Amino acid sequence: MDKYSEIPIPFSYGTILLRYTSGSKINEIKKLEKEKELLINSLKRRKKLLSNENYLKKAPSLLVKEEKEKLKKEEAKLEIIEKKLKSLF
Repeated sequence: MDKYSEIPIPFSYGTILLRYTSGSKINEIKKLEKEKELLINSLKRRKKLLSNENYLKKAPSLLVKEEKEKLKKEEAKLEIIEKKLKSLF
């Protein structure tokens, strides 16, 4: 078993196989979940900002461009985190 440890638990009617991840994987999952949550919140904020017509009209074009670049980077980072999480399950 590469991702799980297993413990057989015998009962009178059969055996249940309990699967669990190691502590280090659990910590990694928690860390990635927290990072994912922070990214999602940041993405929501950026998307809201970039959909605001007043902001787009008044903000310097360089600032708007930087926000769009940050949005793309965060979306890519979120995708990487989601792939890492899937690989841990």
